[in-house]
Amino acid sequence: MLRKLEQLTGINPGTIPLNDEKTMELFSKGKTCGVPEFYTEFVRNMMKITGVNSFDDLIRISGLSHGTDVWLGNGEYAIEDGVKLSDLISTRDDIAIYLERCDYNRREAFKIAERVRKGKGLTEEQEEEMCQKGIPDWYIESCNTVKYLFPRAHALSYVLLAYRVAYYKAHRPLEFYCAYFTMNADRFDADLLINNSAELKEMIMEYKESDETSKRDMRYVMEVCQEMYDTGYRFVSEKIKNEKFESFFIEDGKIRPKLK
Repeated sequence: MLRKLEQLTGINPGTIPLNDEKTMELFSKGKTCGVPEFYTEFVRNMMKITGVNSFDDLIRISGLSHGTDVWLGNGEYAIEDGVKLSDLISTRDDIAIYLERCDYNRREAFKIAERVRKGKGLTEEQEEEMCQKGIPDWYIESCNTVKYLFPRAHALSYVLLAYRVAYYKAHRPLEFYCAYFTMNADRFDADLLINNSAELKEMIMEYKESDETSKRDMRYVMEVCQEMYDTGYRFVSEKIKNEKFESFFIEDGKIRPKLK
């Protein structure tokens, strides 16, 4: 998708700044439909609740969303109690770094982080030592709740990709939609999506209630299409129905599908 976006815009993804306000605004408002790793309703709601405002926050969101029992039943409660996103356990590295700041030696901090990230929790001795060092109860409880933690470097690689795609969406939305539909050409339903914004909203709500993988995946494509209409962009023709496409391209400020 990045290669397609570069072809359409002439912007090299490697030159995209990682502190762009307009791009970060998409994340903070949860307007990341079609952005890899950040397109699901689960992650979009998480960003709204935590109030992301930096690249580091996005790495933490990625860790929270990929871990097991890291956000649900854990971090979400801490946020409700007033804990900041930057203080949550989101990746396995967070624990070792935090404990070193609490006067743990590096070996012991890493040992504890390894237990927690594998879902083994803390030993009684480790809990007692944490209490003696003044580590908050919520943090200790969080360590014992975690079942699996994502490595920070892995989360970073996902966020780099997502942020670059989001930059194109923020600054070159028409090209973003064109590239997105090209990447999803195989599941593009012309009858449902082509200039059919009125019915789309109803169908999106209907598909939200379904547990079928195919409908769930289709809903995300529908959400991007609806967002495109709301932004003011359209497809070239209203008459393209019952067709299959191999790609999309831009023509006179609109998107035209290329038939297979």
